[in-house]
Amino acid sequence: LGVSKKKANHITRVVKRYGNLIGF
Repeated sequence: LGVSKKKANHITRVVKRYGNLIGF
């Protein structure tokens, strides 16, 4: 579960970054 949480956190950061890129 710890690994999954870490992966999910990474995905969230990536999504936030791309969201800012396209002005989400």
